[in-house]
Amino acid sequence: MTEKILVRINGSERDGTYRRIGSTDYVHYREYAEEENARKAGEEPDQVLMKLSGSSLEIVRSGKIRSRMMFEEGKCIPAEYETPYGRIEMDVAGHRVHISREESRILVDMQYRLLRAGEEISQNTVSIEILPV
Repeated sequence: MTEKILVRINGSERDGTYRRIGSTDYVHYREYAEEENARKAGEEPDQVLMKLSGSSLEIVRSGKIRSRMMFEEGKCIPAEYETPYGRIEMDVAGHRVHISREESRILVDMQYRLLRAGEEISQNTVSIEILPV
């Protein structure tokens, strides 16, 4: 796959870069926490790094919103999430994490729950497609 890529997350597209080091795929892109309002205010987008290793996915976000979330099927993993309004502690419970690597693209399909103090706060389904430009 080429270094310049297109990242599609639930249909929304972003330009990014790709690199494979050893057995880990690294995807980097920029994203606004609140797209429309942030652009109007002239804010810088957050930096997002996705690390795909084996059957796990880690997403690290830095900028206005700072977070580190790890997704693994069948595991409940503590997550860090910091906003300008304070820190939120939660757990990510991976129900389904499927990563398919093909010659010209990577597909990720995930279903997971977010838990706070043991209580479910959301159920989520995410589809990610990484394509060369």
